[in-house]
Amino acid sequence: MRTGVDARAYSDLIARHVAAATGGRTYSEIADEWLVGGRTDDRLARLRETAFMGQSLRGALLGAYQARQITVLVIGFGALCATIGVAFLALAFR
Repeated sequence: MRTGVDARAYSDLIARHVAAATGGRTYSEIADEWLVGGRTDDRLARLRETAFMGQSLRGALLGAYQARQITVLVIGFGALCATIGVAFLALAFR
């Protein structure tokens, strides 16, 4: 992965796969079901682990995507400020 867009695409891919594996249930719902069942259901334990890892990976990827978006925003804002500064200098020396 080399760009924020790639990170977002992989994040969306992981979200689809985790939703398919868990039947659309969240980690919290699966963990609650596992705890209520006395922590003995191996299928729920594996599903809980899948949901946790998927959501963790997704969060990391979305963090990378957000960092990229903020970087672009800051660069754009810096360019705008520089342009305004140059315009003011041009007006001052007129």
